[in-house]
Amino acid sequence: MIICVTDQASMGFSFLKQFESICNGKPDQVILRAKHLDAYDYEQLAIRCLDIASKHHTRLLLHSHIHLSKKLNHLYIHLPFDQFISEYRVLDEFKIISVAVHSVREAQLAAFLGATQVVAGHVFRTDCKSSIAPRGLSFIKEISSNASIPVMAIGGITPERHKALISAGAKGVCIMSSVMNSPEPEALIRKYKAL
Repeated sequence: MIICVTDQASMGFSFLKQFESICNGKPDQVILRAKHLDAYDYEQLAIRCLDIASKHHTRLLLHSHIHLSKKLNHLYIHLPFDQFISEYRVLDEFKIISVAVHSVREAQLAAFLGATQVVAGHVFRTDCKSSIAPRGLSFIKEISSNASIPVMAIGGITPERHKALISAGAKGVCIMSSVMNSPEPEALIRKYKAL
């Protein structure tokens, strides 16, 4: 499984063009991450992105905005672990509940409370978390061995590392910086899918 995570803040006005190219690459999921936007601006962006994703038959997960997901009747969400723990009781009707985790315990608890997948990281060194040591392949192996739901690896992901991550038990990978900065995101996504 290939999941693309957006970084709207770094793209500015070219974001929607890049987003459409990403959707045209047919990843399995796209997580609409735009932490710097307030609720109103995120809603406006989400409406436009949902239209683009639908046109390309790409599944879009909103990031953190549970109320908006319900308002739009788009029941696919990705949540930070702490938010999931505080709000899991209102997620019963959601079709995909993706949760960011950083330990085996968090992955197990997320699964127990209804998450459908976890995003575990960061696995390898990455610029967006340069001050935090990466957790490595052993981390993915441990979580995958102890979680009852699919585990997606995030952080420093490259095509060259894909095979090792799958061998360690990951069911898929999440890519952000590489796909957001790629001049040819469709080709990059297809390269991952070919693996």
